[in-house]
Amino acid sequence: MASVGLKRKWKDTEYDSDDDEPTFGKQILPVANLPMNFDREPEDGLQYLFTVRRDARRLPHVTRVTNPYELPEPVPPLDLVQSDSSHSNLPSELWRSTFLTHFRNFRKNIAQPTIHVHIDPHGSRKVMPDKKERDLWWSFLAGSPESDWNPPKKTKKISTKNRSYGHMPALCDELEVETNDQRNIHETHETWRINSEGDVELAEDNLAVPTESRNTSSLLTRPGPEQLCKPREITPLLLRKIDHNLSLHLLMYFAHWMNIHLQHPAEPTFTILESHARWMFVLLAKVEDFISADDMSQLRSLARACLELLVRRLKAEKPGVPDYVSSRIGMADASCWIIFTAVSGIWGQSDLWRDAEKLLASA
Repeated sequence: MASVGLKRKWKDTEYDSDDDEPTFGKQILPVANLPMNFDREPEDGLQYLFTVRRDARRLPHVTRVTNPYELPEPVPPLDLVQSDSSHSNLPSELWRSTFLTHFRNFRKNIAQPTIHVHIDPHGSRKVMPDKKERDLWWSFLAGSPESDWNPPKKTKKISTKNRSYGHMPALCDELEVETNDQRNIHETHETWRINSEGDVELAEDNLAVPTESRNTSSLLTRPGPEQLCKPREITPLLLRKIDHNLSLHLLMYFAHWMNIHLQHPAEPTFTILESHARWMFVLLAKVEDFISADDMSQLRSLARACLELLVRRLKAEKPGVPDYVSSRIGMADASCWIIFTAVSGIWGQSDLWRDAEKLLASA
């Protein structure tokens, strides 16, 4: 009876011809042990397998097939690259076309839904002011705490004329007393006395609230440079909560704020910052391609405000002209041109460039 041989385990197998660990698809046939610079004609199957394995290792892991529909990069004409000396203050045509191409791609990217499920970490908590609260939006963009841009709702005042329904709770009484005390602070307290003849008269030493405390409280509530917080930046979480209509509404606010800044350039409270420019850039990317005439008018007002800011800065370079709209503390010139080019290029308002050419030439 023939003896049945024991099966050899996989780990007991010797693989002297290959340094790698044996896995599926590794060598099974014997391979010649030749130097890597072997360049002669293989004499047998061992040498042939060596050359096959050596050439296979030299191949890249990933290869790319040539795209038959691929178009070469367009070469801009020479007149587009060279800027005209008379229009040196305007961006070149090459910069405009390149920016609009990248901005259109950016608009498409943020409009596409992602495959990931985003869970709002704030839940149902309010993360931004309401749509029509313009002043609260300014505080929100300035980086103010939530207590400033999301104040608690005012409670209705409880009437205390009819007390026949019973006594109110002690908590309501305390709140009412505090409210009356605060109201009486700003009123003059009168002291009455009985004179030597027995008549009642008003005392001369009336107690009044010092005016210094009123002036101090008003100064504390007035915004100043020392009380400014870090401006709030646009984030993907906030961007997902902003739609087309809200974007147009906020851009209308920015046009209003820029006009106020142009009317009061020396007032630091209304300065348009670089963070505001980033908000405007992202909000323009959320606006749809086709909008109404009224909405287009608002976007044109925003573009004209950016242009007016550039014109005033150009005039401020002249000697003797005060510079209240410097780009060192406010919105940069490049940001102004980005907003202006986006409005004029995406929504086909090319006439704005002719206006810009005239205004900058006159400045």
